[in-house]
Amino acid sequence: MQTLTFSVATYKEKNTFGFAPGLRVQLLRLYSERSRENLQKKAADLVSLLSQGTTINLDSINKANEALDEASQQGLFVVEFAAAVLGKSTEGYLKDLDFNKSGTWLNIKWQPAKFPVGLVGLARYSWKNNTSSQDSSALDFGAGLKFTKAKWDLSAEYVNRRETGGKHYERLAFAVNYAISENIVLTGSVGKDISGVNNIISLLGFKVGLSRNEAKDK
Repeated sequence: MQTLTFSVATYKEKNTFGFAPGLRVQLLRLYSERSRENLQKKAADLVSLLSQGTTINLDSINKANEALDEASQQGLFVVEFAAAVLGKSTEGYLKDLDFNKSGTWLNIKWQPAKFPVGLVGLARYSWKNNTSSQDSSALDFGAGLKFTKAKWDLSAEYVNRRETGGKHYERLAFAVNYAISENIVLTGSVGKDISGVNNIISLLGFKVGLSRNEAKDK
């Protein structure tokens, strides 16, 4: 097992406090031979930049780090498992938490080294604890595509949900990111959420990043 991580999410809504701990682990991670060699080269480049005396060029380090991160996502096959529980309390933040919902999911990702389209498969099972209602559990299956080239980053996702009571829902979403400049990205998305309503949701916005050129160790 690789990259075992733990996380906690919280929210506060009127008199209700939510607490959701979870874990994520990569069961399998494989690189092609060419991708592994490229990854080692990018890592060596970053180490070399970090070892250059007392003056550190942050822009060069950031670019090398981005190149390493990009190389780590190429020629890659990953099988990932995750699980989480959701607790709610109306008495206080961590007092009398009722963990009333749980879920597990499995992701399978394949990103070819020389092809700009990546594939993702999803299987997820969620259930309500301590209940026998007809919609107490749901099984999701889905798939996604991601296209990355030059300034464009496009993705599409489809999820099919079936509940134990026989209800059936679907989710279909598209998203696009376009890098206007090095630090400004135009983002947009449109899709139908999983619910009993035929709703269409669309979003448009910007992501802005700031950087500094150099840092000196005196």
